[in-house]
Amino acid sequence: MTSNEEMAEKLAEKFYGLIEGDVSVSGGELAKLFVTALDQAGLALSEKAKAYISFEPVLPNGKTLADMFASSDWKPLGTVIDDEDDEEEGDGPDDAGELDELEHMRDVADMAYAALSDLALHCHNRREDVAWGIASSAATDAHVLATFVGDWIEDMEDED
Repeated sequence: MTSNEEMAEKLAEKFYGLIEGDVSVSGGELAKLFVTALDQAGLALSEKAKAYISFEPVLPNGKTLADMFASSDWKPLGTVIDDEDDEEEGDGPDDAGELDELEHMRDVADMAYAALSDLALHCHNRREDVAWGIASSAATDAHVLATFVGDWIEDMEDED
Protein backbone atom coordinates (compact mmCIF):
# COMPACT_ATOMS: atom_id res chain seq x y z
CA MET A 1 0.00 0.00 0.00
CA THR A 2 1.39 3.42 -0.95
CA SER A 3 1.63 6.28 1.50
CA ASN A 4 -1.18 8.12 -0.31
CA GLU A 5 -3.43 5.08 0.03
CA GLU A 6 -2.56 4.80 3.73
CA MET A 7 -3.39 8.48 4.29
CA ALA A 8 -6.65 8.11 2.37
CA GLU A 9 -7.62 5.06 4.42
CA LYS A 10 -6.75 6.80 7.70
CA LEU A 11 -8.76 9.86 6.66
CA ALA A 12 -11.74 7.74 5.59
CA GLU A 13 -11.78 5.96 8.97
CA LYS A 14 -11.70 9.25 10.89
CA PHE A 15 -14.27 10.89 8.63
CA TYR A 16 -16.63 7.91 8.66
CA GLY A 17 -16.36 7.74 12.44
CA LEU A 18 -17.51 11.35 12.70
CA ILE A 19 -20.57 11.00 10.46
CA GLU A 20 -21.46 7.31 10.92
CA GLY A 21 -25.24 6.92 10.97
CA ASP A 22 -25.88 10.67 10.93
CA VAL A 23 -27.79 11.44 7.74
CA SER A 24 -28.86 14.90 8.91
CA VAL A 25 -25.43 16.48 8.44
CA SER A 26 -25.69 19.73 6.46
CA GLY A 27 -23.16 20.91 3.92
CA GLY A 28 -21.50 23.34 6.31
CA GLU A 29 -21.30 20.74 9.08
CA LEU A 30 -19.92 18.21 6.60
CA ALA A 31 -17.13 20.58 5.60
CA LYS A 32 -16.26 21.18 9.27
CA LEU A 33 -16.27 17.43 9.94
CA PHE A 34 -14.00 16.86 6.95
CA VAL A 35 -11.46 19.39 8.25
CA THR A 36 -11.73 17.85 11.75
CA ALA A 37 -11.09 14.39 10.27
CA LEU A 38 -8.05 15.76 8.45
CA ASP A 39 -6.69 17.18 11.70
CA GLN A 40 -7.32 13.92 13.57
CA ALA A 41 -5.61 11.96 10.81
CA GLY A 42 -2.59 14.24 11.08
CA LEU A 43 -3.12 15.66 7.60
CA ALA A 44 -3.44 19.25 6.46
CA LEU A 45 -5.01 20.92 3.45
CA SER A 46 -3.06 23.31 1.30
CA GLU A 47 -4.26 26.92 1.30
CA LYS A 48 -5.50 26.45 -2.26
CA ALA A 49 -7.61 23.45 -1.23
CA LYS A 50 -9.00 25.30 1.80
CA ALA A 51 -10.42 27.94 -0.53
CA TYR A 52 -12.78 25.32 -1.98
CA ILE A 53 -14.20 24.25 1.39
CA SER A 54 -16.81 26.71 2.58
CA PHE A 55 -18.50 26.93 5.92
CA GLU A 56 -21.89 28.42 6.44
CA PRO A 57 -21.19 31.73 8.20
CA VAL A 58 -22.56 32.19 11.69
CA LEU A 59 -23.69 35.71 12.54
CA PRO A 60 -22.81 37.45 15.82
CA ASN A 61 -26.27 36.61 17.20
CA GLY A 62 -25.50 32.88 16.75
CA LYS A 63 -27.83 32.37 13.78
CA THR A 64 -26.86 31.36 10.28
CA LEU A 65 -27.98 33.41 7.30
CA ALA A 66 -30.47 30.68 6.36
CA ASP A 67 -32.02 30.84 9.85
CA MET A 68 -32.20 34.63 9.75
CA PHE A 69 -33.92 34.74 6.35
CA ALA A 70 -36.29 31.89 7.24
CA SER A 71 -37.54 33.68 10.35
CA SER A 72 -38.13 37.17 8.93
CA ASP A 73 -39.64 39.09 6.06
CA TRP A 74 -36.17 40.02 4.81
CA LYS A 75 -34.99 37.94 1.87
CA PRO A 76 -31.66 37.84 0.02
CA LEU A 77 -31.38 39.88 -3.15
CA GLY A 78 -32.75 37.92 -6.09
CA THR A 79 -35.19 35.84 -4.05
CA VAL A 80 -38.53 35.34 -5.77
CA ILE A 81 -41.20 36.37 -3.31
CA ASP A 82 -44.78 35.25 -3.79
CA ASP A 83 -46.75 38.47 -4.15
CA GLU A 84 -50.28 37.93 -2.92
CA ASP A 85 -51.77 40.94 -4.69
CA ASP A 86 -50.54 39.98 -8.18
CA GLU A 87 -54.12 39.60 -9.34
CA GLU A 88 -55.02 43.22 -8.71
CA GLU A 89 -55.29 45.35 -11.84
CA GLY A 90 -53.66 48.46 -10.43
CA ASP A 91 -51.28 48.90 -7.60
CA GLY A 92 -52.76 52.25 -6.66
CA PRO A 93 -50.28 55.01 -5.89
CA ASP A 94 -47.47 53.24 -7.78
CA ASP A 95 -49.27 53.64 -11.13
CA ALA A 96 -48.17 57.27 -11.49
CA GLY A 97 -44.56 56.36 -10.73
CA GLU A 98 -44.68 53.47 -13.18
CA LEU A 99 -46.14 55.72 -15.85
CA ASP A 100 -43.38 58.29 -15.31
CA GLU A 101 -40.76 55.55 -15.54
CA LEU A 102 -42.27 54.18 -18.75
CA GLU A 103 -42.39 57.64 -20.30
CA HIS A 104 -38.73 58.11 -19.42
CA MET A 105 -37.91 54.74 -20.99
CA ARG A 106 -39.77 55.72 -24.16
CA ASP A 107 -37.92 59.05 -24.32
CA VAL A 108 -34.55 57.31 -23.94
CA ALA A 109 -35.46 54.78 -26.64
CA ASP A 110 -36.53 57.64 -28.95
CA MET A 111 -33.22 59.44 -28.35
CA ALA A 112 -31.32 56.21 -28.99
CA TYR A 113 -33.26 55.74 -32.23
CA ALA A 114 -32.39 59.26 -33.38
CA ALA A 115 -28.70 58.90 -32.47
CA LEU A 116 -28.36 55.45 -34.04
CA SER A 117 -30.17 56.57 -37.20
CA ASP A 118 -27.73 59.48 -37.46
CA LEU A 119 -24.81 57.09 -36.96
CA ALA A 120 -26.19 54.75 -39.64
CA LEU A 121 -26.45 57.68 -42.06
CA HIS A 122 -22.82 58.68 -41.41
CA CYS A 123 -21.69 55.08 -41.94
CA HIS A 124 -23.70 54.90 -45.17
CA ASN A 125 -22.16 58.14 -46.45
CA ARG A 126 -18.66 56.77 -45.77
CA ARG A 127 -19.52 53.49 -47.52
CA GLU A 128 -18.89 51.47 -44.35
CA ASP A 129 -21.36 48.69 -45.11
CA VAL A 130 -20.73 46.55 -42.03
CA ALA A 131 -20.91 49.50 -39.63
CA TRP A 132 -24.01 50.78 -41.44
CA GLY A 133 -25.70 47.39 -41.04
CA ILE A 134 -24.95 47.26 -37.33
CA ALA A 135 -26.08 50.85 -36.69
CA SER A 136 -29.18 50.45 -38.85
CA SER A 137 -30.18 47.26 -37.04
CA ALA A 138 -29.62 48.89 -33.65
CA ALA A 139 -31.71 51.90 -34.72
CA THR A 140 -34.52 49.57 -35.80
CA ASP A 141 -34.37 47.78 -32.44
CA ALA A 142 -34.50 51.11 -30.57
CA HIS A 143 -37.51 52.17 -32.65
CA VAL A 144 -39.32 48.89 -31.94
CA LEU A 145 -38.58 49.29 -28.23
CA ALA A 146 -39.86 52.88 -28.20
CA THR A 147 -43.03 51.78 -30.00
CA PHE A 148 -43.56 48.88 -27.60
CA VAL A 149 -43.15 51.08 -24.52
CA GLY A 150 -45.41 53.72 -26.12
CA ASP A 151 -48.14 51.12 -26.59
CA TRP A 152 -47.69 50.03 -22.99
CA ILE A 153 -48.15 53.64 -21.85
CA GLU A 154 -51.33 53.98 -23.92
CA ASP A 155 -52.70 50.78 -22.37
CA MET A 156 -52.02 52.10 -18.86
CA GLU A 157 -53.67 55.42 -19.67
CA ASP A 158 -56.72 53.64 -21.13
CA GLU A 159 -57.11 51.63 -17.91
CA ASP A 160 -57.50 54.86 -15.94
